Amino acid sequence: MITLENLKEMQPHTIFAQGRSLIKEYCEDLRGETQVDWIATRGGIHDWAIYYQLSDKEWDSEMISKYGLKVHDEEFIKKCVECDDEAFAMYRH
Repeated sequence: MITLENLKEMQPHTIFAQGRSLIKEYCEDLRGETQVDWIATRGGIHDWAIYYQLSDKEWDSEMISKYGLKVHDEEFIKKCVECDDEAFAMYRH
């Protein structure tokens, strides 16, 4: 579980979790559930975010962190990264 203290101890821009999951998105490019590769990364301060790209793109974690789409769905965020309320409050939308 990620805590606020964990975030404060990490170096900026650390990728601390990654995976492959189904995501439900409602935008022009993605409708319904789509398989994506995602990474969770700490920001420049003790904030964090999850970025993703379609799994068929075969991007590595660095590419996803630089060019991926940001996750805004609370349910998906908590599905990918177990976090306490303080850490979740530091999620960068």
